[in-house]
Amino acid sequence: FQKNHIGHPSTTLIKNNLADWYDEKLKWVVDFEFYIRCLQAGNFYAIRKPLINIGISKEQITKSVFRKIEVEIPENIYLLDKLGTIVLKNVFVYDYYWRLLRNVGIRKLKDMTDHCGENIIPKPIKSMLQLQKYFPLGLLRFGIVSKPLMYVSYLNHIISGK
Repeated sequence: FQKNHIGHPSTTLIKNNLADWYDEKLKWVVDFEFYIRCLQAGNFYAIRKPLINIGISKEQITKSVFRKIEVEIPENIYLLDKLGTIVLKNVFVYDYYWRLLRNVGIRKLKDMTDHCGENIIPKPIKSMLQLQKYFPLGLLRFGIVSKPLMYVSYLNHIISGK
């Protein structure tokens, strides 16, 4: 959740067993979600030597959906639903969702629900929004402000058990 250490799908060799494949409901976190499932299954081997180099172009899906709230928010809430909110006990996962809300500029629960469709907003996400709304977005972009606030929110989440 801190960073996609595996890289683009084209940097992987994956045995197609026709049972486990990319989730067709996703565009933005499609590779991320797939890698999590593969890593949870434990069937992987990493080669440390780079074997491929990928260029960046405006035609890439990444470029077309980056910071598009209507894509990033529903997909990440869907991902959280698939994994279960138990993953938010990991501070790095919690921080990922904290930064997501901050980076797309969501300030109110209504902004969230407008984009989530059928997905239910989990209580920890609501708590993050509740705290973030009291601070200007520009201020939250500074790590020296955002990280301590995220950690307070995280500790509250851990202590409350919700």
